[in-house]
Amino acid sequence: MGGLSSAASSRIVDQQMEFFLQEIIHQFGGKINDGEMVTDVIPGTVITVKTTKKEYQCRSLVITTGAWATKQLYLLELQIPLKVRFVF
Repeated sequence: MGGLSSAASSRIVDQQMEFFLQEIIHQFGGKINDGEMVTDVIPGTVITVKTTKKEYQCRSLVITTGAWATKQLYLLELQIPLKVRFVF
């Protein structure tokens, strides 16, 4: 009898969750720009984000580096107050 290994099952759940989150972000007017390395973030009333592909301007920015946030912000020479949230 066939079945999914826990690793394969986990990947399927991860893919479904990613799709779900992308849909929610789009419904609320957000935009996901994947595969672009951020090279600079210029804070202000309007935030400017420079990547290897393009320059963006926005009123708010979500940084999703997780545990690497401190290191990434340091590399960009940014001092941003972080709000840590745990989701279970």
